[in-house]
Amino acid sequence: HVTNMAIQPLLSYLTKVSAFQSVRTARETANTAASSLSAAASIREQPFAHPERAHEIVQVVMEALDSEVKPVVAKMWLYLSSPATTNILFKPIKNNILDAFSQLAKVIETEYLPADALLIDSPSPQSLSQKLDALLSSSSPLATQDPGASSPPPADQIPLPGS
Repeated sequence: HVTNMAIQPLLSYLTKVSAFQSVRTARETANTAASSLSAAASIREQPFAHPERAHEIVQVVMEALDSEVKPVVAKMWLYLSSPATTNILFKPIKNNILDAFSQLAKVIETEYLPADALLIDSPSPQSLSQKLDALLSSSSPLATQDPGASSPPPADQIPLPGS
């Protein structure tokens, strides 16, 4: 659910791309050279997928990672006592986001011109993975502690009254 909140615009775009590709392939297979699709057989020429529109979708999703996913991760840290559990629960979220962006990368590579790819400005899988890792660690209570604050001494080192 968290993934869908953050990347719904991208998932919608990818669904439209997939449908367009299926129709295009079916028409090419049927050899209908006079089809209405043949005049605009490129995804990049479709209103839903102009390079500018694809760029907007990427920007909206990247902003949603901070506005939608980060608060959920912060709540995970709040309610789960184990960092390992938080990491385990975050992994499917991260993988779903990376998978959607990997699909986008394939579409950009196969359907857009190099100049369009620069305009769309989709993050690389490595940089997106690093961003998600940073989002996870920055939401950790340990990341929000004052680095100058000292932690309390262990219980066995606290002086007892009268000693």
